[in-house]
Amino acid sequence: MSGSSVIPSGEHLGPLASLYRDLRHALVMGSLSEAEKIGQSLQGLLSAQENHSRDELSDNQLHKEVMATMLKAINAILSRDNKGGLAQLKTLPDDVLLKDSMLWVARFWTAVAHRNAGNIGQARLVMKDALKLAQRLDPRDHATNLSTLAEIEHQTDNLNDAHAYLEEALQLSEKIRDRRGQATARLTQARIQATQGNAEQAALTAHNALVLDPSWPAPVVFLARQSMLEGKLKKAERILGYLQRLNPVPPEAEAELGLVENIRD
Repeated sequence: MSGSSVIPSGEHLGPLASLYRDLRHALVMGSLSEAEKIGQSLQGLLSAQENHSRDELSDNQLHKEVMATMLKAINAILSRDNKGGLAQLKTLPDDVLLKDSMLWVARFWTAVAHRNAGNIGQARLVMKDALKLAQRLDPRDHATNLSTLAEIEHQTDNLNDAHAYLEEALQLSEKIRDRRGQATARLTQARIQATQGNAEQAALTAHNALVLDPSWPAPVVFLARQSMLEGKLKKAERILGYLQRLNPVPPEAEAELGLVENIRD
């Protein structure tokens, strides 16, 4: 990806606006089955608007290409293959060809993959860049970006910025009554508490995140990882059993259970 984004007006008008909004939210939250369904609906609408054009630069053909790449990339990152996920994201079309929504999702997951791989400085740069886009999209995206940036800032010891971003994310999510947004902020808070050595408080905060959004795998993964760090592998397996009962089973489930087995071996 390179260059700067051109904001296509159609993305922000009429039925396209709600579909793009729901799609980027599902992708950023890692809800890939939901994202695939929304993407197919969007594909149909774009195709109809363009008289089913097969021009490779038509919106419907670009959308098809971008969705396929994005799903592979996010699935890889959720499965702990950050290098593979980043490689997939680099194959996306140039920024100038991407819709604002998809450009934001790409930058968000690029930053997450760098964070997961320990490239915190790069993660911070990309996530701050993503924040500029999120502010132009909608409050829910803005809050999600703020929460993740707060965690990255904490990892770079920018504690004042981390606290400010997290508070802003919480306030914004509460204002718009977005339970997933509140859960995202709470989970960030839990991760920060864990790095500060407050394991018990971190577990309580992560549980609160799960209560806010029981369908989101991330708090479960966090709680399982905490148990692994404490050497409580059977407890970690019991926690991860929650993910296996979700429909569909998220990609994190197999990856995390595999991690438990690797630790046991």
